[in-house]
Amino acid sequence: MIRFVRRTSLLCPLVYGTALRQRLSVSAHALMFYNPDSSGRTKPPTEYPLSVHVRDGMKLLPGEFAKFKEEVIWALRCDHFAQRQHGDYEVAWKFDTREMIDSWVVTSDKDNDEGNSTAEFVMTPSRHGLFQGCLDATVPKDGTTKRTGYCNIRSPPNFVR
Repeated sequence: MIRFVRRTSLLCPLVYGTALRQRLSVSAHALMFYNPDSSGRTKPPTEYPLSVHVRDGMKLLPGEFAKFKEEVIWALRCDHFAQRQHGDYEVAWKFDTREMIDSWVVTSDKDNDEGNSTAEFVMTPSRHGLFQGCLDATVPKDGTTKRTGYCNIRSPPNFVR
């Protein structure tokens, strides 16, 4: 928890006239602080008019309707309930373009300054996706991190919900 305390020295009006010198004190647990306003009050959240929300929502509609149409057609055809034979397969992801590879999200503990693991998702010469990296479970000596060593890959988002 970050505490913000503003103190004013009692000797400041005598030494500096009417100008008050202010000191900032933060808790021992946090070294960073946020001062929202010079008076110490929090700022109210920025409110946007309804027209801005509607305009931004309308920009998202064409792409979302196209995705929704594909899902409805797929569900109505009932392909997922069709008779499957041994050796049949279904292509879920096709890594044939660089844009498809770049749309996947790869994270590791090094991205958040919590460790030294690295990961990447690349295209092989045979046009397959390859998730590779180095998993390092060495805990950094920062005093706060207790466990480390993760790499993650996530598929691109399907819908904006």
